[in-house]
Amino acid sequence: MRLFFVIVGITGLILMSIFSLTNYNNHYPSIKYLNENPEKYDGILTEQYGLVDEIKEDSFILASGDSKILVKANNIREPTQGSVNIIGVFNKEGFIKLKDIHYSDYNNTKYFVSIIGLIMFLFIFFREWRITLRGFKYARLD
Repeated sequence: MRLFFVIVGITGLILMSIFSLTNYNNHYPSIKYLNENPEKYDGILTEQYGLVDEIKEDSFILASGDSKILVKANNIREPTQGSVNIIGVFNKEGFIKLKDIHYSDYNNTKYFVSIIGLIMFLFIFFREWRITLRGFKYARLD
């Protein structure tokens, strides 16, 4: 019975992976796909994530990986050590009309603080526990 559930689980995981691989870009196109086939994606509501490349008075360039796209919006600020997440309507002329924007300020700083926390955790953990060939051993018994 256990083998049956393992086989069903693995088969389901494989089928969901194939479905995601074949259908993801139809529902959530990246900037690369928007630029390659603008007629297909004209008028869709899209969500994109990336870095602000350059800001002009009524627009800015959003860079995600090696792809860039023009986003038309007013009163945009440069994120502080981070990136932006935008929601907007794609136009076949090759730009996104902004509806909403979320600034991820100090996004890179969060990783640095997390690394400091991990180092502190490991220091405290290995003061209490030692690794042996048979697993972990309480260090205070030595």
